Amino acid sequence: MRKYLCSAGVALFPCLLSLSSGAWAASEAPPVKAVLVKYKSEALARGFTRAAPLAGVRAADPVTRDGALVRYDLNGMTPEAAVAHFAADPAVAYAEPDYPLRMDASPNDPDLEKQWALFNVDDRGNDVRALDAWNLQTGDSHVLLGMIDSGVDYRHEDLQDNLWINPREIPNNGRDDDGNGYVDDIYGVNVVNRSGDPMDANKHGTHVAGIMAAVGNNGLGGVGVNWRGSLVTCAFIDEDGFGYTSDAIACMDYMVDLKGRGEALAAINNSWGGGAPGQAMEEAVRRVEAAGVLMVFSAGNDGRNNDHYGHFPSNYDNPAIVAVASTDREGELSGFSNYGLEKVHIAAPGSDIYSTLPNHAYGSLSGTSMAAPMITGTLGLMAAHNPELDAQALKQALLDGADRIAALQGKIPDGRRLNLEKALLAADDRPGFRIAPETDVVDIPQGEMRSLTARLQPLFDWRGMADLSVSQPQAGVYVQLPRALQANESGDLTFSVGAETPVGRYFVELKGVESDKGSQPFKSAKRITVNVLPQGTRDFDYANGEATPIPDHHSRGLWSPMLVNENLNLWDAAVSLDISHPWRGDLQVNLLSPDGQSFRLRERGGLTEDDLVRSYRLPQMRNIPSQGLWFLQVIDASPFQEGVLNHWEMRLRGQPQDGAQLHELTLSTGDVTLPKGEITEITLPQHAVGKIKGVAVDLAISGAWLGEYTVTLTSPAGTEYVLHDKNGSFNDYDLQLADHFITDFHDENAAGAWKIQVARIGLDDKALLRHGAIKLYIAPD
Repeated sequence: MRKYLCSAGVALFPCLLSLSSGAWAASEAPPVKAVLVKYKSEALARGFTRAAPLAGVRAADPVTRDGALVRYDLNGMTPEAAVAHFAADPAVAYAEPDYPLRMDASPNDPDLEKQWALFNVDDRGNDVRALDAWNLQTGDSHVLLGMIDSGVDYRHEDLQDNLWINPREIPNNGRDDDGNGYVDDIYGVNVVNRSGDPMDANKHGTHVAGIMAAVGNNGLGGVGVNWRGSLVTCAFIDEDGFGYTSDAIACMDYMVDLKGRGEALAAINNSWGGGAPGQAMEEAVRRVEAAGVLMVFSAGNDGRNNDHYGHFPSNYDNPAIVAVASTDREGELSGFSNYGLEKVHIAAPGSDIYSTLPNHAYGSLSGTSMAAPMITGTLGLMAAHNPELDAQALKQALLDGADRIAALQGKIPDGRRLNLEKALLAADDRPGFRIAPETDVVDIPQGEMRSLTARLQPLFDWRGMADLSVSQPQAGVYVQLPRALQANESGDLTFSVGAETPVGRYFVELKGVESDKGSQPFKSAKRITVNVLPQGTRDFDYANGEATPIPDHHSRGLWSPMLVNENLNLWDAAVSLDISHPWRGDLQVNLLSPDGQSFRLRERGGLTEDDLVRSYRLPQMRNIPSQGLWFLQVIDASPFQEGVLNHWEMRLRGQPQDGAQLHELTLSTGDVTLPKGEITEITLPQHAVGKIKGVAVDLAISGAWLGEYTVTLTSPAGTEYVLHDKNGSFNDYDLQLADHFITDFHDENAAGAWKIQVARIGLDDKALLRHGAIKLYIAPD
C-alpha cells in the first residue's frame, strides 16, 4: 500500500492544519493502494518489476534509486494478502503497506497578534527572542534548507527571493540538465507527478516555507526566522493534505542527492506524519543521517504522549531526528500538541502562527506543523552563524540553548522551548567578528570586474583586528581584498573574471583570523557567490511612465506595452510596479514576453491593503526572446474598486546578439460598408520582409449591434485571431479597439496579405467600418 503522508500543521497521521478563518474538517484518510517490497538485491528487483509477480497487483516503478525497494499497486488483492505473499518469498527482505499519511488539524484564534512567536508585543517572554537573535545573524543564502511538504508558491512576493535556484538546470529547455531524473527542476520537484514543478497544491507548504524563510526587511508581509536563505522544496502532499510513504521516501532521496552534489543542506523540514512504523521509511531516514543532514519532524496534533503512542517518522530512534512539540502564546504546551520525555526533543511556538499563503496572501495556522519550521529555520540560522558545526553539533547547540520552562516540565525533556538568541550563542558565543559584505552574490560578465564593500562587524564587544585572506575558486575568478581590518572598519573587495572563464557559478570564501591572538585566534568565514555571465552581458532598462486606468472587472485587463529593440541572449529580468488601487487583493499581474509566454508576477491576494509598489525578480528568463513587444497585463478581477497603473519599469539582463533594429509599419483602410448577412473581407498587402515581433490593432465599427457580428484578423501565414465575437449588451452599437495588442503572430513572416474579416448575421441595415489599422513591429531578415 502507498503510505499516505500528510503535512502537519502538526505531524504524521493527522498532519493537516487550520487557517485563521477556522479549522479544516478532518478528512477521511484514503485507503491503502499499494505495498512496498524490499528485495534482497537490485537484480532480483529488476526481474520482478518487468511484470506483475502475481495476480492482484500491478508492476510499479522502483521507489529508491538503487531499485531494491519497489512499490506494487494493488489490483483486487487486499493489502494484508499482498504483504503476506511477498513476505513469504525468500528473495524479499521485507514487505509492508504503503501507508497514507496526512497533515495535522487543529483550531486557531484569529484575534491573536500576527507574529507573536517572533516578537511578543505583550512582552510575556514567550516568544523565541528573534529580535535579539537577528542582531547576531539574519541568515545566509548559501545555507540550504529542505522542505518535504505540499509544495511552495514559488511566485509569492515574500518567498521568491529566498528560494533555491538549481544551478545545474537550464530553465525552460525541456531537458534534465543535471541528470537527476527531473526536467527543469528549478525550485525543487514534485514526486507525485514526477515533474520539476513543486507548486503548492494545498497551502500548507507555502505557510511552512514562510515560517522558515519569508524574506526579511523588505517591507512586505511578515518575516521568517531567516531573513535570507535558500529553500528547496519536494512536493508529495496533495490538495487534500495526504501523501504516500513511497513518495516521502523519494523526497528524502532527492535531498540526499542534493547534499551529495555539494549543496550546503543543513536540515529538512517534515511537517507531516502517519500511522504505523515502516522499515522502508526508517531506512530512508538513515540515508539522510548518513549524508550529515538533520530531519526536523512535527510531533503530531493528537494531544497525547508519543512515548506511549506511536507517531512516525518522528518516533524513530535516530540521532538525525529532531521531534518538535508546539507551545501557545501563554508559553504552555498547545492543547493539540503531542509530547513525550523520550520521543520529543524540544517545543516551539505553533499556535496561531502568521505566515505566507498562496497567491501573495497571508494568514494564521496552528499545529506542530508550524512549530517544526521554527526549529528548521533556527538550524539554518545557526549553520550560517557557525559553518564549522556538523549535524550533531548543530542539534546539541539547539538543545543546549533552549529555555527551560516550568510549564513544560514532565512533558518535554528539561522543559525545553526554543530560544533563537541562545541557540546562536550556543553555536558560537565567543567575542569575535563576522565579515559582512553588502551582498553575498556578485554577477560579473566574462572579462570584467566588480567591487563591493565589506565591514568587519564585531560580536560581543570584540575590539580587535583580523587578518583577511581568500580561498580562490578554480582558475579564472580572482579577488583582491584588504590584508586586515579593525572592528567596524570597511574595505573594498574587487572581483575579476577572465575572458575565457567558463560561464557558471563559483564560490569564493573570505576568511578572517584574529590578529596577534596566539594559538587560539577567533576565526570567521563568509562565502560569496560569483555568477560568471556571458561576455558582453549587461543590463538594459526600459520604462513606461504613462499613467493608465485599469479596466474594472475586465477579464483581459490592461495591456501596457514596452518595446524592446535589442535582440538579447537573455539571462534574467526584473520588473518594478507602481499601481494605485484601494484594494490590491483584486489585482492579478502578468508579464507577457514577445512570443506570448506569460509570467505571473502577482495572483490575487493581499487582503484589504491598498496600492502595489514593488519589484519582482525573474530568474527563469533564459531562452526567452527579447526583441519585440512586452506587456504588463493588469487584471482587476472584482467590481467597484478602480485603479491606475502609474508607472512600470523592466530591466533585461543579457548578451546583445547580431540583428537589425525593429521597424514599425502601419497598414490602414478607410471607410468600408458592411452589408447585413454578408462576410466582408478587407485585404491589406504588405511587402516588407522580416519576422513579426508584435502587432497592434486599431478598429472602429458603428451602426450595428455588437452582438450580431464577428471580426477576425488573419496573418499572411493563415493564423486567425478573433478581435470581436458577437459579445455586447442590447444598447451597444459602437466597437472601438485602440492599441489592441496581439502576440499570436510572433516570428511569422510579415510579408504578404493581411486580412480583416467582418461577418454579420444581419439585423441592422447600416453598418460602417470607419477605421481599420494594423501596426506591425518587424525585425528585418
